Amino acid sequence: MRAITALPALAVWVFALPASGQSGSSLGMVEGSVCPDNSHAIFHACALEAAETATPPRTPEGRPDFSGYWLRRAWAFESLEAHPVTPDDFGGPSAVVDPADGRLPMQAWAVERSRINAEQYLHHNAACILAGPAGTMYMTSRFQFIQDATHLVMVGEQLTTHPYRIIPLDGRPHSGDIPMWNGDPRGRWEGDTLVV
Repeated sequence: MRAITALPALAVWVFALPASGQSGSSLGMVEGSVCPDNSHAIFHACALEAAETATPPRTPEGRPDFSGYWLRRAWAFESLEAHPVTPDDFGGPSAVVDPADGRLPMQAWAVERSRINAEQYLHHNAACILAGPAGTMYMTSRFQFIQDATHLVMVGEQLTTHPYRIIPLDGRPHSGDIPMWNGDPRGRWEGDTLVV
């Protein structure tokens, strides 16, 4: 099993790759993990410790190779934070393990914008619109990562939208002042850590 810890802004969540030969039909269930599967916080702490001595597969350039199919430990349609089961959602515990309270560390302006959006607009799931990078990573699907020396591509199986994200790794500048639904990601390596 390989684990990756993603760090969007100040929040952390954990994904796990199924063992070799394991199908993705058991979404989120990983066999043979060295870490217990009883809570996000416990799994995260264990995964960070295991990562210290992990020897990930390498690309020909010597970088960690993320290529393959990835599943998350938990999923839901509505929130990264803890939320109840509803008719259109599986519900679940918070996937955020840092900070320890399980809540996304949003600035005051973002909390207000979120409140206004919830009142004025249809939820993105109502029209099968992409949820954006953070929401897409928590949907009920798996991802295929395709990697070479200059790009990491993430392809999802989310509902009917099949989101993808192309992350250039070659040091190119951002595209300028062109608003994009999924942002304008750029990646760089800091040792064995991919920073996006």
